[in-house]
Amino acid sequence: LLLHSRDAIFDTFTRLHPKLKERFFMNTKEHESDPYESSQFSIVLANRHGIFGVESYREVFEFERFWAIGSGRRFALGERTATLTGICKGAGMICPNMATMLAFLATDAAVDPALLRASLSAAADRSFNAITIDGDTSTNDACVLAATGTLGNAPIADPASPDGVAFQAALESLCVELATAIVRDGEGATKFITVRVEGGANSEECLKAAYAVAHSPLVKTAFFASDPNLGRILAAVGYAGIEDLDATKIELHLGDVHAVRQGGRNPD
Repeated sequence: LLLHSRDAIFDTFTRLHPKLKERFFMNTKEHESDPYESSQFSIVLANRHGIFGVESYREVFEFERFWAIGSGRRFALGERTATLTGICKGAGMICPNMATMLAFLATDAAVDPALLRASLSAAADRSFNAITIDGDTSTNDACVLAATGTLGNAPIADPASPDGVAFQAALESLCVELATAIVRDGEGATKFITVRVEGGANSEECLKAAYAVAHSPLVKTAFFASDPNLGRILAAVGYAGIEDLDATKIELHLGDVHAVRQGGRNPD
């Protein structure tokens, strides 16, 4: 995997390892108009166990508080223990559906390609595709999952099998952790907020309400000031575009506090 950076190491690396030159997968999160020279890249490598090694990542992650966000999981596949690791980058312009974000995951388990794609898509929808920081976006993003098969297990092909369930659970858990870390690492971020919506006619309605609240500048400033401004949250739900919204049925909880009952301030 190749990440855009300002470190001149690509030419040196490919001179030392000429057979690898055609096996790089290039990724970038920079502006589309920037010219890219072969000397402006850093390298992320996954070894046969799926463990990432990062060379010269200081510049790649220069805008975030942390140079790299990474984590891993171990999960049982029969009598074997599989490893799943991931690294990601992103701290702004992250919506919708990843946007300015790069994520690379690898496992030493053998997984059927069709299941690998379906598993990653499902995990991304519950993690990388469910976060927002500033509500802005760009055209550059990637989420890559590789299965090396070096563990020696029979390829996982059935998502309902014990191995398939274990793999999906580990993948979703890791993706949620990485996505959460991206939000916490947002440029200037001081709060981490989870918006949970229940009771909609369908998931689309729930997402409309959640994103309306999460994108609202007034809601953000209220949380920044630690001011639980109920009106701003309710207003965001009101303009979310939900048909036949019955405001008298809105219940709002701020953590453990039942703040709004039946659309109005909870008298208790």
